[in-house]
Amino acid sequence: MPRRRKRARFEQLTEFERGRIIGLREAGLSYRAVASRVQRNSSTVMRVWKQWTDECRTTRKSGSGPRNVTSARDDRHLVRMARTDRTASSRQLAALWSIATGVSLCASSIRRRLLQCGLRARTPLYRIPLTHDHRRLRLQWANQHRDWRADWQHVVFSDESRFNLWYHDGRIRVRRYAGERHLPECIIERHSGRTPGVMVWGAIAYHRRSQLLRIVGNLNSNRYIREVLQPEAVPFLQSLPGAVFQQDNARPHTARIVKSFFAAQQVQLLPWPACSPDMSPIEHVWDVIGRRLARDPRPVASADELWKRSDLSDFQKGMIIGFRAKGGSISETAEFVNCSRAAVVKVYRAWQNGTVQNQRRGKCGAPRAIDDRGERRLRRCVRADRRATVEQLTTKMNQGATKSVSQSTIQRTLLRLGLRSRRLVRAPMLTAVHRRRRLEFARQYSSWTSTEWRQVAFSDESRFMLHRTDGRWRIRRETSERNHPATIAGTVQAGGGSIMVWGMFSWHSLGSLIIVEGTMDQYKYASVLADHVHPYMRIVFPQDDGIFQQDNARCHTAASVRAWFEEHQDEFTVLPWPANSPDLNPIEHLWDHLDRVVRAMDPQPRNLAQLATALESAWLNIPENTFRDLCDSLPARLAAVRSAKGGYSGF
Repeated sequence: MPRRRKRARFEQLTEFERGRIIGLREAGLSYRAVASRVQRNSSTVMRVWKQWTDECRTTRKSGSGPRNVTSARDDRHLVRMARTDRTASSRQLAALWSIATGVSLCASSIRRRLLQCGLRARTPLYRIPLTHDHRRLRLQWANQHRDWRADWQHVVFSDESRFNLWYHDGRIRVRRYAGERHLPECIIERHSGRTPGVMVWGAIAYHRRSQLLRIVGNLNSNRYIREVLQPEAVPFLQSLPGAVFQQDNARPHTARIVKSFFAAQQVQLLPWPACSPDMSPIEHVWDVIGRRLARDPRPVASADELWKRSDLSDFQKGMIIGFRAKGGSISETAEFVNCSRAAVVKVYRAWQNGTVQNQRRGKCGAPRAIDDRGERRLRRCVRADRRATVEQLTTKMNQGATKSVSQSTIQRTLLRLGLRSRRLVRAPMLTAVHRRRRLEFARQYSSWTSTEWRQVAFSDESRFMLHRTDGRWRIRRETSERNHPATIAGTVQAGGGSIMVWGMFSWHSLGSLIIVEGTMDQYKYASVLADHVHPYMRIVFPQDDGIFQQDNARCHTAASVRAWFEEHQDEFTVLPWPANSPDLNPIEHLWDHLDRVVRAMDPQPRNLAQLATALESAWLNIPENTFRDLCDSLPARLAAVRSAKGGYSGF
């Protein structure tokens, strides 16, 4: 009786085993020697090697294996059935399928088809039910505040939340076998009746957050004023100039006595639609706190312990050490820092022993070849010569070092530090005079909001080449396909010709896109001003409150052009513009948008006439929100220039 073969000989080959077979065969081993090494049959080794030599691959052919039981039409029918009744199980769908088609299909096949179509069984979201009035009010509120941008930085969001002593939100998962359902390790206990917990109140703003207040018992209007608004909410609002207070429509918040209190304190309230916790960002803060409490493995015995349960920050540890060193008792320190007595004892004892920890236990694994001091040295080397290669940095790091490091170690350390090799950013040269004037311009118009910038019409020229590769394209190829025709982007001398265009726009509408023949000079620019700028300013700004923007090109600052602007100074004004500041002009982003649209066209323009037509078509089809958002970005651009002390804004 022949011996029974090992089960491994009947299993599918892994990618590692296929690669090992190829490597052993390349090394010169015979089929039998390779089969004994990988514990496979000689026929399997021969089949893998033959596929490698014939097809240069070892993976299975596409389409191999058993055919699908259902066709593409059947899959679409199955998807419609699943969308009709989203709570139906695989068995129920199989029964409905057999009734509708007369063909029996098992539940596992149904499940596989749905997984392939992306209809995975998921936990439904729990949300507050919305009536038609709720939806209408929420939509009205969203439309009313859709133009808010910087205004949200002045809003203080507040809310209450309850954290229970024992709570399971369905996020925790366990790994178990089919018969281990009732193991103690696979069970999360729940308690009947109301679970003890802690109710808290908090508020957050763009720049800071309030103290977290504990509310014992139920909250009513009088307690809301006495325990929340007077001691914490009103002082917090007074510390933020122009703050707007947000609260939901709970009964304690909308009582008459609370409204009178807000009126007496001159608190500006943000009207809030009912049943809208999804629009309040503080709900995510409660979610973060709940996740942190759920990850804490320590058991909680009471609500008081749950209130004090938190990881002490470095600042709180410093408060404990300072208060205890001054002579405070353990109980006084715990009350002062708002933590448990055990935490005070643990932190102070660790400080006395010289082992106070500012963070959690470090990661496991082998120690790094470059410590923190070495990382700081590497960062200094990079900042001293940002164009140095990994090989050059490795040489510098190994000079005078007791332990040498490899280039791969330097590469990994640079990636961990965020010092990734990137392309240089192309921007105009800025001298000290340019920086000073840019900073003066940004400070002069720092008080302008989006409303003032919406009265400005921006203009500029740009040149588009017929054939140009800007480095944005990416292709997928193998290592040996570097010179394949499909992976090469052809170049043409001088770009194959180019077209200069002039355009203008404001927040209200786009202007004309003018094709400039040859080079723009003062005479051509004067005709553009008379034929296009003047009518645009009269139509868009009929009250003569428009502002025209242009850069400091020679054709823009010629004597004849300045004289033309002086003749029309009663109709609109010219905005003084700092030199070498294309990053402040939002029309540069429109030129980039046009270039992207034209490069994405199929087929590509073949001559300058087609390129001009494509540019005009792309200009007319620019979405309205695109150029309006660009106009509204001027306050942020000026803020970036002020932060950079007149340097590059990053836009």
